[in-house]
Amino acid sequence: MPDDISLAKILLIVRRLAALTQTRQIAWQETGQNDVFVYPSASGSVVVGSRDGDGDLPMYVRILDADGSLVDELVTENAEYAEWFDELRRLHVLAKRSATDADRVLDALLAELPDVQP
Repeated sequence: MPDDISLAKILLIVRRLAALTQTRQIAWQETGQNDVFVYPSASGSVVVGSRDGDGDLPMYVRILDADGSLVDELVTENAEYAEWFDELRRLHVLAKRSATDADRVLDALLAELPDVQP
């Protein structure tokens, strides 16, 4: 469980990652685990996942150092952090879309299908 300083930093990381992912400035990768995605960087990695593998709560964000060791984590099971659950869920959705390249597939399908007016 993070202390107040770590919590503030983790939430700032979550918010920045969500904004950068939404604007496609960074890309996430699949991990091979169901509903778990990783953003790797030179200084460490961020892993966001759904503990039950169902894309819903409980969720977690884990901060790993460059060697892959856990530095800190925030989980949605702790009611004390309930106000941040939506932010973790949003990051998870964005990470999944990025890792699966969902927008490219949707855009390609839309380009192929003619626009039919009723």
